[in-house]
Amino acid sequence: ACQMLCNALEESKQYTTLHHINLSKNHFGTLGSKALASLIEKCGGLLRLVMADCELDGNEFLTSLNPKSITTKEEQQLQQQQQQQKILLHWTTLLYLDLSYNTNIGDKGSVALSTFSPKTVVLSSIKLAGCNLSASQLQRIFRGAMSNMSGFDGHSKSDAMIPNTHAGKSIVTELNEEDDAIHTFLFYPIQRPTQEQILLANNLVCMSLDLSENNLTGKGAEVLLQELTARENYTIVGLNLAKNNLNGSELSMLLCGLTNLACLERICVSENVKKLSFAKSYGANAQAKGDVGYALATLCRNVPTLNEIAITGNRKTKHRIDHALSPFVQDLPFFTNLEFIDISGNRIGLCNHGALWNAWIDAFKQNRTLRVVKFFGNKLSKEQMLTTLQVLACHVSVFQKLPKRDLHKLFRTNAKFNKSKKQLQLQDALEKEKKEEKTIIELFYFSKEIFFDFLLSIACIFHCNTIASSQYSSSFHINVKKFRFTAIASCNKYFLKIILNIVKMSINFFFYQ
Repeated sequence: ACQMLCNALEESKQYTTLHHINLSKNHFGTLGSKALASLIEKCGGLLRLVMADCELDGNEFLTSLNPKSITTKEEQQLQQQQQQQKILLHWTTLLYLDLSYNTNIGDKGSVALSTFSPKTVVLSSIKLAGCNLSASQLQRIFRGAMSNMSGFDGHSKSDAMIPNTHAGKSIVTELNEEDDAIHTFLFYPIQRPTQEQILLANNLVCMSLDLSENNLTGKGAEVLLQELTARENYTIVGLNLAKNNLNGSELSMLLCGLTNLACLERICVSENVKKLSFAKSYGANAQAKGDVGYALATLCRNVPTLNEIAITGNRKTKHRIDHALSPFVQDLPFFTNLEFIDISGNRIGLCNHGALWNAWIDAFKQNRTLRVVKFFGNKLSKEQMLTTLQVLACHVSVFQKLPKRDLHKLFRTNAKFNKSKKQLQLQDALEKEKKEEKTIIELFYFSKEIFFDFLLSIACIFHCNTIASSQYSSSFHINVKKFRFTAIASCNKYFLKIILNIVKMSINFFFYQ
C-alpha cells in the first residue's frame, strides 16, 4: 500500500507542489522505502519530512536526501550548474527531518545522513529518538553534524580541529587514572571565536539533534566524547541525550565535552542516571562527590549561549540526581545566561531533611535571569511548598511560578491543612504572586450568573439596549454552549467591576479559551 501511494504521487506529478510529508506510523518495509526514495528525489521544494515509527529501511531511503552520484559527463555538468544556482535539492530546502523510532537506519543510511548533515545549509532539526543506533552508526551521524560549519566564514574552510590526547582513550581507562579527566577538560585550552564573531555570522545554521532513547550506554558515550573532543562546532544549538542509560561518570564526561559546542542553547540529559548507578561509578561516597553538578557548572561557564537545561528524574524507573547537583546549585546565582531549568522528578525535597531543597531555593532567589523553573515531583512538604511560593512570588524575572500539579495534590491530600493558618498564608502568597505576574496568566472559569452580568455590562458599554431580544440572546446562548469563557483571576463581582472599568477605559480585553 505504501508503495502504491508513492508511485501514484510520482505518476501524477504531485511532487512538484509537495512541501510537507508526514507518513508516520505506517509499514513501509523495503519496497515502500524504495518507492518513497524515488518520490523524494524529485521533490525539489520539500521543507518538512516526518517519517516516525514507520518501519523505514534507511539503507534504501536515506540516500535520496543527497544528490545522485556522478556517472557521466552530462550529469557532472548538470550538477555543476545546480551548484552555481544553489539548488542542490534537499541540502538547501529541508528544514525538519524526523526519523524517530525507525530501528533499521542501517549502515548505508547512516553514511547517507553523515553526508547530508554537513552539507545542509538550512536544516533546523534532526530527530533520531529511539532508532537503536549502533556505535558505528552513531559515530558517522554525530561526526557529520559536528562537521557542519555552514555560515561561519571564519572557520568554514578549516574544520576547527582541536588536538586532544585523551580523545582516543576509553572512559573506563580515564577514570582509573589519578589525573581526573574532568579537570583535564576544565584546564585544557579551548580555541574558539569570540561571541561577537559568532553573532556576526548571519547565515549560521542552527541545528537541533535528538539522540534520546537510543540506549547508548558506555560505548555510545565514548563515541560522542571522541567526536566532541576532536573538533569544535558552531551550528548545533540543541542536543537531546535523554534516556540513554548513562551512569554518573559517563554523564559527567559528556557534559564537560559539550563545551566544544560553542553555540549550544539547549541541553537535555534527563532520566539517564539511576540512583544506584552512582555507587557503581564512584563508590559509596558518590553523591557527595557531585561530579555531575561540577560538570554542569563547567558547561554553563564555558558556553555563554546555553540558556535551557533539563535534567529530570523518574520515580517509576528510579532515575534521579540529587546531591550530585550540589556544585551546580552553589554556582547557579552567578550564571547570567540561564533562563530555563527543569529539575522535575528528582525527589530533592526528601534529601538531607530538606536542606538540599533550601539550597535550591536560595539559588533561585539570587539568580536574576531565570524565566521558567519546573520542579514537579520533588516530594516537597507543606512548609517547603509555602516557602517556595513565597520566594517565587517575589522573584523579579521568573514568570512560570506555580507548580500546579504538586499544589493540587497538596490541597487534596491535606484536608486539615486547608483550614489551618498556613492555608491562609499560602493564599496570601498566591495573591501576591498574581499581582507580580506579568506574562503567564492563571485562568479560572466564570460562573453562569457572573457571566450573564458581564454580558449585560458589556451590552451597556456598546449601547446594545436590546440584549434581551431574541437576536442577541440566541447568539450569546450559542456561544455559552460552545465555549467556556475564562477570566484572568478568580471570578467574583469585585474583580468583575475591575474588568469592566478596564473595558470602559478602552483598554483591550482578551478572552482566553
